[in-house]
Amino acid sequence: MFEIHAVAAAMYLVAFLSCTLGVLQLFPRGLPLSAWLLGAGSFFHTLALYSLHYRDPAPSLEEPVLVFSLVAWVVSVASCLFLARGRLAGLVVLVSPVAFSAVSLVIIRLPMLGSGEGEPHAGWSHLHVLISSAGIGLLGISGVAGALYLWRHRDLKKKNPYISSFAPSLEALEKLGLLALCIGFLCMTFGVLTGLFWAQAVSEKFWSYTEHGLATIFTWVIYVSLLVGRLGMGLSSLKLSIGSFVGFLFLLLTWLGSEAIR
Repeated sequence: MFEIHAVAAAMYLVAFLSCTLGVLQLFPRGLPLSAWLLGAGSFFHTLALYSLHYRDPAPSLEEPVLVFSLVAWVVSVASCLFLARGRLAGLVVLVSPVAFSAVSLVIIRLPMLGSGEGEPHAGWSHLHVLISSAGIGLLGISGVAGALYLWRHRDLKKKNPYISSFAPSLEALEKLGLLALCIGFLCMTFGVLTGLFWAQAVSEKFWSYTEHGLATIFTWVIYVSLLVGRLGMGLSSLKLSIGSFVGFLFLLLTWLGSEAIR
């Protein structure tokens, strides 16, 4: 089990180094090679997460390091799918360090993971964590794509040829951000619903006015507004990128805040 996590971490680290060398134009084949290495890291990351089911006792998916690992895995797998279309190999330099950090944290915490007590209503809790992790990961991709869009847009105005030589095009970033936003929003919506059913199963209350719950609903409204604005009202790509980036920052603060007060 430890070995699989170590191989996944190594693959992510080598992918980062390969992509960095490619971006710096020290190793021309570094960018395409890094995409394959990221795919290999995602494969071993999948095996590593699956292997956790064979621990006795099995760790809870509510462990913060496992949630982080799940989010990083979703980002890694989704990035591999997106890399198959368009000029996006430069994103590996952003994705691989996050995935490497997530797997490394699991390796450090691996001896301490696991709970001897069975989880009440584990079905709803597992479903909520898995779907919410997918939503956070995809909305994170949307937020990063938005940030890169703003960065690339600014540098194109300044006519910076170096940035344009390796950064994804504005069109590719726009498509990536919108696709990740749409799918991530669906996952977030199902995550909210499964969270409500989980809360009802545990406390017999379908809704409780907690800070985390209110912040989650507010974040959901932000993303609804972005999608309605883009798909129904012709919101510009620039404003969508700003909204995606700000929305993810708020979502990230919401998640980190809920972990801090748990």
